[in-house]
Amino acid sequence: MLLNSFPELFRAILVRMFDENIPLPQDDEIWQELFYHLKDEMAERIPALSNMRFNWDSPPAHSSQISLTLNGFRFYGFIQVRSPKLENELDSYCMECWRRDLFLSPENSLILDEIMGFIKTRLSSKGVLTSNT
Repeated sequence: MLLNSFPELFRAILVRMFDENIPLPQDDEIWQELFYHLKDEMAERIPALSNMRFNWDSPPAHSSQISLTLNGFRFYGFIQVRSPKLENELDSYCMECWRRDLFLSPENSLILDEIMGFIKTRLSSKGVLTSNT
């Protein structure tokens, strides 16, 4: 996997989140903010981020790529929305299938490690990730 397209990058992040028991952000705005800051920090090294466009019609920044990808993952059941609280959860079977497809070069593996460190820091600051997680 080359992390060239946004869905490839998002899939790799979700597999790592699943493997590391990191809870999914329940608010799509957190995803929007995460990827906005990821683009700001790492776009020159990750083609999937450099091509992202954000709309600033009203704050916060919003990317239709993120919304469409999240909705697609939910529609196909990769991200399940559980009732009654409508909590987002990753489907374990899908994550296992995606993990088998996740062959990263050493360079991309290091980049993904850096991305995960960035995500953990951001999620901790938002209260999504606690020391118990």
